[in-house]
Amino acid sequence: MTIIAYQSFESNTSTTHNAQAIHQKQFTQQTNARVAGNVNALVYPTIPDDPATIVQGPAHLVPVRHLSPLAAASISPLRAQIEQIYQNSTRALHDEIDLLVCGELDIASHADFAAMRSFPNLTTHTTLASRNCQCFTSFTSSGRGAQSKVVSEGIGFLCIDIDGLCVLLVHVPNAFATDRGATTAFYAQIIQDAVRKGYASMDVVMGDTNQASADHTRDCLQAAAGNTGAVYVNAHGGGTIAPVDNYLHVESGTNSAGTRMYDVAVYNRMSVALKQAVYFSQSSSGTTATDHMGIAVEVLRT
Repeated sequence: MTIIAYQSFESNTSTTHNAQAIHQKQFTQQTNARVAGNVNALVYPTIPDDPATIVQGPAHLVPVRHLSPLAAASISPLRAQIEQIYQNSTRALHDEIDLLVCGELDIASHADFAAMRSFPNLTTHTTLASRNCQCFTSFTSSGRGAQSKVVSEGIGFLCIDIDGLCVLLVHVPNAFATDRGATTAFYAQIIQDAVRKGYASMDVVMGDTNQASADHTRDCLQAAAGNTGAVYVNAHGGGTIAPVDNYLHVESGTNSAGTRMYDVAVYNRMSVALKQAVYFSQSSSGTTATDHMGIAVEVLRT
């Protein structure tokens, strides 16, 4: 079994990739205004400097707090979100995350993120792009033996081999995310490159798709796969979402308004079987850290 998680953060287009570039942006504030006082988070104990270590203990019921407009720029909410993703995923999926990829996050370029570069038992990789919102950072759980290598990377994507699975993490650019032809071409180029490097196709595709409809990503991937033999299926069957870190709360979508299915996972049922998929809220620690939900999938190569 392999567990892969994705969490999109909200950052700006700045070329300075510091805490200010990712702190309490517009849609994160809108998310908070909607959920604060209405949603309760299930917050587990953590080791702040060692997020991948799973801590025993029950969850505390914590009402999501209103963000303070006077709060100084800090990466603390972001770190707390990552810590809770590790804790919640292990409890929900009954095993630990092998690979976590965070969109719109660059921990390599600024001293504000120095502590995150030295998390124990995690091997990190950051895709470097001019704009902060175009970066990705991956965390591989090397402490539990997971092995990863970069297959390819570029604007809007990071393709990783994790224990032999070819996994594509995306933040599809808004400029063409709703255009079926352009999105298909985006995926086709990445798939063709992976095939040239010896992979049959993509086993799992997940991330912030900004898609126009619930099946848009699946359909574009299927068209892009050509004659590779891949058959793509949505990991989430549709309907409402019950984030595993919320108490008795459901949403209709993963975006800031809770209405659109932007953050999804799609898998190739010819190469992997899906055991389970779960979602994380934008406020896993009780503080709203981002505008989009996170997602984790547990898959088994067939």
